[in-house]
Amino acid sequence: MKHLLLIAIIIGLDFVSSATPGFRGKPFDFSWPRFLAHLGYLNAFVGYAWYNPVFWSLAIEFQWYLLSGLLFMAFSHTSRAVRWGTFSAFGLLPFLMPADGLVFRYLPLFSFGIATYQLRTGLLAKLEYFVICAVCTFLCVLNMTVAIAAVGLVTALMIAFLDFGPSLLLRAGAISYSLYLLHIPIGGRVINLSSRLPDNLALKVSALAAATVVSIAASYYLWRWVERPALQWARRVPYHSTSPCSEISREPSQSGA
Repeated sequence: MKHLLLIAIIIGLDFVSSATPGFRGKPFDFSWPRFLAHLGYLNAFVGYAWYNPVFWSLAIEFQWYLLSGLLFMAFSHTSRAVRWGTFSAFGLLPFLMPADGLVFRYLPLFSFGIATYQLRTGLLAKLEYFVICAVCTFLCVLNMTVAIAAVGLVTALMIAFLDFGPSLLLRAGAISYSLYLLHIPIGGRVINLSSRLPDNLALKVSALAAATVVSIAASYYLWRWVERPALQWARRVPYHSTSPCSEISREPSQSGA
């Protein structure tokens, strides 16, 4: 739902911007094939530019949802051999299928999350967890960058071992996804509008501050009016868990079974 709404917002903003006097960008151009490609996250495969540059990551995320749905039983399996075999495959696939538009290149990053999930559910001992994190970090450095590897590692360790409790960070995190999606189409347009102002440092700083405030405000309302209701509706959908993890003790002393 949010993806569809954001596409509509971006198309509308593109139209309004192109009709604004003094507009300096590309003229408004709507293409049905490009629009339909966005609905299936297919732009990387058919060569159409994304409406929003960050949409490329949503396409990878969508592929991951499909892949993890197929392999979740392997992630949660009681057999150490199955779980380690899955990690081994995830370490090899980025080098066999390294295309930017495919999820396989990013599997070492997702493996941080899988390992953290296994640690928190008692499937993985701490020593095993640290070994997997070290290997994932090395693979991310080889296949991506040191910065990406560092962010993946630090994020995983924070989720695994820190408990922030109720805090301002958690509240900020609630709107972080909306902010990620809106900072370019909303904040970027504020910056573009400021380019018409005199070349003055104070004005540039003010424009940056205004873009930040407007982006955060838009993100809050997108979360409040779209994302939060959608999550509440999703929680009402009944489901029955058949994960092997439901049968496994969550005590660390029994991990790695």
